[in-house]
Amino acid sequence: MGTDAAELQGSGRKAVKLGDKEVEWDSNFRLYMTTKLSKPHYGPEISGKSMIINYSVTQQVCQPF
Repeated sequence: MGTDAAELQGSGRKAVKLGDKEVEWDSNFRLYMTTKLSKPHYGPEISGKSMIINYSVTQQVCQPF
């Protein structure tokens, strides 16, 4: 199942296919996901289509200088 936006047969509008439905593409759409896992593992299919940013806070970072 691909989720790349594609132009619909010369109509000028873009859509993605999710399962058996076509959903109109909004270029302002953003999806933010979070996890409580300290070292989550994502396969190459997810890693290749997303940007993963590690904003973890450790006890060492919270120590005063």
